[in-house]
Amino acid sequence: MRKIGNLFTLAEKQLQREKANGIIPCYTNLDIIEYAVRIRKFLDDNPKKSITLMKITKEEKLKRNREAVKRCRMNRRAR
Repeated sequence: MRKIGNLFTLAEKQLQREKANGIIPCYTNLDIIEYAVRIRKFLDDNPKKSITLMKITKEEKLKRNREAVKRCRMNRRAR
């Protein structure tokens, strides 16, 4: 099983993504706790689907891909 780390930090990251995408206007500490509880319940019901919790958006995929390409090009230039 893949480790996901602290549930509260994962919940806060997902709430930050939702806020950045405009899905929610703001969030509080109580929202983070409730989201972490929902994540825990999901993990208890579906232990093999922990990867679905860590979905990344298209923008994040593109950003990570660009950074990987830059690193690869820098390594090739250094040779």
